[in-house]
Amino acid sequence: GFNPLRNKVFEIAQPFYGSYDLIPGKVYRAKSNFSGPYLTGLLRQIIFFKPDVIHIFNEAYSLINIQAMVYRNIFRPRAKCYAQDIENIISKKASWPRAQARRRFAQKYCDGVACWTKGALEALLGSGFPRQKLRVSSWGIPLDMFIPQRNSKLRKDLGIDDKFVVGFVGRLLKEKGLATLINAMVDLGEDVCLLFVGDGPDQKFIVQRAKQLGLDDRIRWIGRVKEERIPQYMNTMDALILPSETG
Repeated sequence: GFNPLRNKVFEIAQPFYGSYDLIPGKVYRAKSNFSGPYLTGLLRQIIFFKPDVIHIFNEAYSLINIQAMVYRNIFRPRAKCYAQDIENIISKKASWPRAQARRRFAQKYCDGVACWTKGALEALLGSGFPRQKLRVSSWGIPLDMFIPQRNSKLRKDLGIDDKFVVGFVGRLLKEKGLATLINAMVDLGEDVCLLFVGDGPDQKFIVQRAKQLGLDDRIRWIGRVKEERIPQYMNTMDALILPSETG
């Protein structure tokens, strides 16, 4: 998990879960950008654990992925290094020389990228990433959890049982288009309300925007909830909206 107050990526108190060892590592400026680089943790594990496969759960051009490949090249050159990618809007050419160098390095040394969508694959391909290193690997959905079933009790508890509920689930970021969503509420009837499930670094800005428009009583801020409770809140919604402005 990510703790913005401590600028660290950390895991559960017991550093073991299933068949995985979970090692804490401090990330530079993690409060504003958790894509790296690591200040502690990563290098030590590559040197002492000696992995055959390094799977970076971050974007192909992220600093953490670049950092992992540099360490791999020096200390574990035979290991394979893979990344994840979800971004489906990537400029075809980086603006700054440093960013251009980062892209060339990733394209050369990354052994493969698991793209969450076809759009993410096409975006990387358009930026110059070799096609043979890209694969679409979509996430599965636990169908036993996400079952459409109206949650009338929770709607009543939230005071929205007689409203048309528009909901959002995810991190509260400006690029998610949440300010645009709130602005649109001004033109909708009083019988429409918003339900936000999640938190994020731009929550204060989004809440302030809602207050400026006088929408406090038409918005419910749930905050972060446990994974198993997400379907319960989704079943209070009449419409789930993803107003992302970055694709």
